[in-house]
Amino acid sequence: MPDKERIRAFIAIDLPGAVKRSISEMQSALKPLLPGARWVQPEGIHLTVKFLGETSRSKIDNIGNAMREWMREFNHYRLTPRGLGVFPDIRHPRVLWIGFRDTPDIHYRLVETIWAHLVSYGYGREKRKEHPHLTLARFRDPRSTDDLESVIRQIPADTTPPFTVTGLTLFQSTLSPEGARYTRLYHSPLVTGIGGNDD
Repeated sequence: MPDKERIRAFIAIDLPGAVKRSISEMQSALKPLLPGARWVQPEGIHLTVKFLGETSRSKIDNIGNAMREWMREFNHYRLTPRGLGVFPDIRHPRVLWIGFRDTPDIHYRLVETIWAHLVSYGYGREKRKEHPHLTLARFRDPRSTDDLESVIRQIPADTTPPFTVTGLTLFQSTLSPEGARYTRLYHSPLVTGIGGNDD
């Protein structure tokens, strides 16, 4: 019998509470300065590793169960958010994001490992270079962001605290008129290493 249940899913690094609270405070400071932005709810912000799209539930279950084995070779590691940026560029902004400073090699190896394993599940190899970032907002109309460069300069680069990556989570994303709702389906811990959970 064919698997008819399909869900929208992605793999990501979830953020500690302290990071989400810091992001919420930053967004509150930015909102009056960028009235044309559509803000991501802080509780829904995460560091995406791979967007899986609309996928059968059976495939999601297989990936979720396999991820634990894939993560056995990785220890905990630290990430340091630093500075704001935009995609694709400051003149035509569509996405406002927080970047990372001195991202360790282990992060890129972890992402490449996930991408490589997913090939056997029917996902094509990624051609893009990994650019870790946390999406803060999206812009409906780039013309409403004429002062964006000066606004970005007003925010200290080290506002968001560093955090320890302790695992990967496979999320279900359910779209609604109020925005996307995220449900944790599987969590794959990394091997205990340099630190515990941040809060």
